[in-house]
Order: sequence, then C-alpha cells, then structure tokens
Amino acid sequence: MCGISGLVRAGGLLPSDEEAVRRMTEAMRHRGPDSSGHLTEGNIALGIRRLRIIDLATGDQPVHSEDGKVSVILNGEIYNYRELTRELQGLGHRFATKSDTEVIVHGYEQWGEDCIQRLRGMFAFAVLDRRSGVDRGARLLLARDRMGIKPLYCYRDGGLMLFASEVRALLAARLFAREVSVEGLYSYLAFGSVQEPLSLMENVLSVPPAHYVNLDVRTGMFALRRYWDFPDAEADHGSRNGADGGDGAAVEGLRPLLREAVALRMIADVPLGAFLSGGIDSGAVVATMAKEATSPVKAFTIGFGERTFNEAPLAQRAAMRFGVEQTTIVLTPDQVLAELPSALDALDQPSIDGLNTYYVSRAARQAGMTVALSGLGGDELFAGYSTFRNVPRMLALQSAVGWVPSPVRAGAAAVWARANVASSATVRTKEAALIAGDVPSGHPYFLSRALFTPSHSMALMSSAARDAYSPENAWEQRVEETLAKAAGYDPVNAVSYLECSHYLVSTLLRDTDQMSMAHSLEVRVPLIDHKLVEYMMRVPGRYKLTSTDKTPKRLLVGAMSGALPAEVVNRKKTTFTLPWELWLRGQLRSEVETTLVTLPPKSSRYLEQGKARETWRAFLSGRTSWSRPWSLYVLCRWLERNAA
Repeated sequence: MCGISGLVRAGGLLPSDEEAVRRMTEAMRHRGPDSSGHLTEGNIALGIRRLRIIDLATGDQPVHSEDGKVSVILNGEIYNYRELTRELQGLGHRFATKSDTEVIVHGYEQWGEDCIQRLRGMFAFAVLDRRSGVDRGARLLLARDRMGIKPLYCYRDGGLMLFASEVRALLAARLFAREVSVEGLYSYLAFGSVQEPLSLMENVLSVPPAHYVNLDVRTGMFALRRYWDFPDAEADHGSRNGADGGDGAAVEGLRPLLREAVALRMIADVPLGAFLSGGIDSGAVVATMAKEATSPVKAFTIGFGERTFNEAPLAQRAAMRFGVEQTTIVLTPDQVLAELPSALDALDQPSIDGLNTYYVSRAARQAGMTVALSGLGGDELFAGYSTFRNVPRMLALQSAVGWVPSPVRAGAAAVWARANVASSATVRTKEAALIAGDVPSGHPYFLSRALFTPSHSMALMSSAARDAYSPENAWEQRVEETLAKAAGYDPVNAVSYLECSHYLVSTLLRDTDQMSMAHSLEVRVPLIDHKLVEYMMRVPGRYKLTSTDKTPKRLLVGAMSGALPAEVVNRKKTTFTLPWELWLRGQLRSEVETTLVTLPPKSSRYLEQGKARETWRAFLSGRTSWSRPWSLYVLCRWLERNAA
C-alpha cells in the first residue's frame, strides 16, 4: 500500500514543480513510511511513498522496464502477479524484482492499455511511457481498480494536471486555491460522505472506479475510458451459475470463488491479520483464512463498555470456533474524546463513519500487523441490508402517490412527520419525504441512504453556498448512469448494484482506506473480488432473498458449510457503530454543542448557523438521530483544517 502523486504541465515544468510533487509525496508519509521515490522528466514529475508488503528488498518504486522507457508507481496490490509474471517471462520479459508492481510495467509493454483487464487486485497506478521519443512526447496512463477500493484524485486547470492518492496531498502542492465545492458540500450533507466523483475541493475530482485516463504529456490532451463494468442482467444468467438447479447450485459455484478470493489476499511478506466483529461477513473471511493458513490467524475486535453495542463476546466465541488468536480493543468515551482530534485529522474527506476503523487499525498495527483482511462488501453482495426489502416497497409507495397533486402530498407529509406512531423520528421523516416527493435524485434508494432530505440539505447551506450550487454536476450524472443500468436488474440485484456503486465506494471503502492508512495498515477486502462480484450479480435475486427462508445472507452462510456459529448467523442484524447516541449526551456533549451552537468562522461561510443549532436541539429533544449533529460537527472540523 502506498501513496502516489504526480504533476503534468503541458508547457513544460516550472522550477518549483518538482518541489511541489515532493510536498505532495511527503504529505502522504503515513501511507508509505518505508521508502520514497521520485521521477522527473520533460513535462512530468512523479512521486511515491511506499509501505513494503511484497518483495521487501527490491520492490521500491518507481519500477522501470529493461530499457528504462516505461516506468510505474502503484498504490495497492496485484494479487495474481505470480501468474502474470510467469506468463510475461514466457513471452520474453526479464524481471528485475519479485514485486507485484513490475507486472504492470511488462504487462503494459506487452498488451498496452489492455493490461488492466488482466489485473486482479486493488490498485491506483500511473504508467509513464516514453517509447515514442521526444518529438511525439510521452504518455501517462492512470488507472483505478474495478470496485474503487483504492483512491485516485485529479486536479486540472488548462495545461496543468495534478494527481494523488489523497485530496490533502493535492492541497500540499500549493498550486491552486482551497475553494470548497458547493456540489461536494451538498452531497456530504445529503449522505454523510462526499459522493463520487466529487470531492469537497473545487475542481478536484475522483477518477471513477473501473476507469483509466490516457494523457498526452506534451499537449495535455486526455481521454477517460471505462475498462470494466458490472455484468448486465441476462435471460440465461441463472443457468450460467447452475442456478437452474436451485440455490444449492448457486452455493456450490460460490464456494470455490470465496476460498480463492480469501487465499489470494493472504499473500504477503509481512505479518497479516483480520478484523473480526460478531457478524457473518467478517466471520466468513476469518473462518476461511483459518482453513487456508499455516499458522494461527490473528483477529482484532472493537469492544465497548456499553453492552448494547458490544459485539466482542460474540466475536470471541466465533474466534474460539475458528481457532484464531483474537484481541479485543475496548473503547471508552474518555479515550475517544482524548484522541478525537487525531482521528478527525485522519479524514482526507469528511465522513460520519470510519472512526471505528481508525481505532481497530491502530490496534492491529500496534500488534505488529501490516495487512488486515476485512469482511467489507458482504452486505452489498449478499443482500444483508434492510434496503433490499425497503427500497422495492418505497418504489411501490412512490408510484402509488405519484398521481396525487403536490399540495395534497405536502400536507399529508407534514401530518405524517408529526404523527405519534411506532416508527422512529428518522423513519417518519423519510416516509414523509417520500410522500412529499423530497427524494434525492428522485429515487427511493437514495432516500433510504440519505442523512438529510434535499430540501433540508439546501436549508443547511449558507445563502452564498445555495446560490453557487449547480444541480448539473458530475455526481448527478453518475446517478443517472447507475439508475439506467439498475433498471435492467431484478429488484434485489438492482439494490445490490446501487449499493456497490454508491454507498460502498463513497463511504465504506473511502473510510476504510483513509482510516487504516493513517496507521500505515493495508486492509484487503476479499468479498468484493471482481470475479466474485461478477458471479453474484448473475445469481438471481430470488435466491439471495426469499420470503420463506429468513436466514440472513443465506448464500454466504450456505457457502460456509456450517462453519459459522449459530449465534452469529441468527443474531438480529445491527449496524456496527460506536455508541454516539450515548456519548453525544455525555462526555462528547460539550465539544459538539459548542461547535454547532456557534459555528467556527470558516464553517459559517458554508453552513446556516440557525439550522445547525436547530439540528443539535432536535437531537437533544429526541426528534432526530445522533448522526445528523455528528455529521455537521465532523464537517466543521474538516472545514476549519482544510478550507481557505
């Protein structure tokens, strides 16, 4: 795992550009504390900070071809590098290292851009190709992995382009103003994380997952292309997986893919462990690791003094069942408060989630681990979220009320929001928003994931931010594209696709990357191996979620052949989160209340003071959940550190 950076200036590098890249690279020392490397040539400068995982002795970067005309810097891992190395050696390529990075160099020499199709892993990399000579100029290839596990951000202004693994690294170049993107701000307020491909900085965008950029270094002309996509829904997709024989055949096809995905991610030349909660996903990963490992697996769990939130006892029982060495890290509110500044500083982009990953990653690193496997992605692929049942119902309700005049719907929504019924205030608010038509991008899936409704998000923004906001932006374009593709799937697989394309990449994967890399820990996610994803997206949704079998994630549980403890399988579904509800009313109250009641100077430029104060009071009175005031607090802290 590493941090990569680069600068391209079509008119030729300025004397200060190389130092700008060195600042970007140094800003990511936490991502790669083991070594650094730089390359400056013609119109381009590249930088790399490396965390040594594979080939500790000779794998430092940049890595070059035999003639020195093709060079690469890589953030991530190529899990099938041994297979590719053998193939490329058979084609006549000579390897100078034993690293996974070098297969990209020779793969690019052999297959050009098509080499990306052959890579199985998580990656963001840059290939500099100088084979065309001085007259035609060099070319730069930037690529990001299929699922968006590793980040890659770009800034462009005329003939200048910067790229890096973190937005903060781009800011460290000091080559553009720290102007907040109001579109990114709106998306954060709506969902509690900035939505891909936006960032919170104006003109800084994320390279989309499964895309590459091909850039002419001399002219600055570039093309953005997709190289992979989720498989289309096809009439015969069931028979391709043997699903015509029932869900049993689907389980049989899943089992070897799951085993292979985990085994590939256990390849490392450094100590390796796993995150273990009381859930099915991490349990499936750890149980599979235990079968594949030649020595006891080390697993790490977050625990709390608050029994309602504490999964540690269940994780401990699972660890005993699997025969792994388990360590529990107990978090207290006093500890969280004391370390909150450091944890928030680790956020490259603000998020209401992720702090749990910060603490468990720190514990794993302190125990000597450099790599940890995670069960992330299981809910998205195996229908573990409530959204899989709720979104189809919401679509039906949306269709049913669509003919009702807007004024009538608005009135009904207001009554429903105030109704004293069994559902929570948050649920009633979303139900009322659906009735009123206050739905992000017009689709119930996005309402199900929304933190604030569109009207509420706008109201939270300052008048200047509202005036500057444009609904025609890169995120809305991405939403349109994914909704069009989702329409071709059955109801279950449609939600799975939307979860993978939005919540997974914009929240879970980004949070995991930034919080683990804050401690120089690499986290690998076998449950979203792209071959496993392709398989699961072709399994009919009726096999993943049924009305008769209430077993959660039934196909994943079936693939584990009884290895998971019954109490893990049968427990009520919960979201793994810290006890913020209790802590915000206790030890964290003063800190958060002070921030929201009187907004800090930079935050007041983008947020409406009255609405922020109102959100805090609504939480204290039980009219809204902890996530809303917490999201505003995290945003304020990020703006104070990073905005101009």
